[in-house]
Amino acid sequence: MNFTHTEDRRMLADTLGRYVAEQAGFAARMAAAASPEGFSRARWAAFAELGAIGALFTEGDGGYGGAGFDIAVVFEALGAGLVLEPFLPALMAGSALAHAGTAEHKTLLAPLMAGKQVATLAHEEPGSFGELQHVATRAERHGEGWLLQGHKTAVPLGDQADWLLVSARTAGATTDAEGISLFVVPADAPGLVRRG
Repeated sequence: MNFTHTEDRRMLADTLGRYVAEQAGFAARMAAAASPEGFSRARWAAFAELGAIGALFTEGDGGYGGAGFDIAVVFEALGAGLVLEPFLPALMAGSALAHAGTAEHKTLLAPLMAGKQVATLAHEEPGSFGELQHVATRAERHGEGWLLQGHKTAVPLGDQADWLLVSARTAGATTDAEGISLFVVPADAPGLVRRG
């Protein structure tokens, strides 16, 4: 197996490394961390312009990477600078949506990759203790859509996301491996309460 980076990956790594060192240094990071959002939306958009968010997704989903090496290059540069912007929540929510969403749902990936939106995966629940199949949140048909009832906890940037990808049970008991579905929930959905 060849572990050598392609020229494109080397260029992305160099570009991100320079940007992080020059624009996302300690003072900028501390100022963003102290802000109400806890990160910089302007820097999020700048990372998108550099191609860092698009590198996390495949060409078929509108990105230009998506392979393990592409993701590793991005996260290596981000880790070196202790970057606060929501790359991991975007990767988790965006990848799940790319794999399981409809064509209509996948239209949400473009503004995410453009740095115009923030998204996150809301899966962990009180009392689940890291058991992935433990989902007590319920989803029931309600007219043309779905009604979700339950609680999620420790949702990265859950109070800042423009949309959340929420796991909810459509069948089975709380700890069954089957019967879990994912729902796109806009931040302004009626009844949604978020706390930072």
